[in-house]
Amino acid sequence: MIRTMLGLIAAMLMIEPASAASASGPSYLGDWARADGKTHIRVEPCGKSVCGVNTWVRPGVKQEKVGDRLVLKIRRGGASHWTCSAFDPQRDQHYTAGSMSPITA
Repeated sequence: MIRTMLGLIAAMLMIEPASAASASGPSYLGDWARADGKTHIRVEPCGKSVCGVNTWVRPGVKQEKVGDRLVLKIRRGGASHWTCSAFDPQRDQHYTAGSMSPITA
């Protein structure tokens, strides 16, 4: 389970945007498609944190549903990458995913 969730966190930040992020917000905010194609995710502020919320789940994908949310702690790790840890309130689990860089076309 931990390996799956670490992959999810990594996939959330190593994905291509489905729409442009807000010009005034961090570049990781906005609508994203997970690299493995299993979910679409909206990364947005939620209180003092940032959350990744499933907005679409491919039919047949188990252990994922629309509305599932991870509370993220994202820190800039350099000019073009971030580090991330997350809390999954549905499963009461904490995860660390290390350093992520955006996928370039």
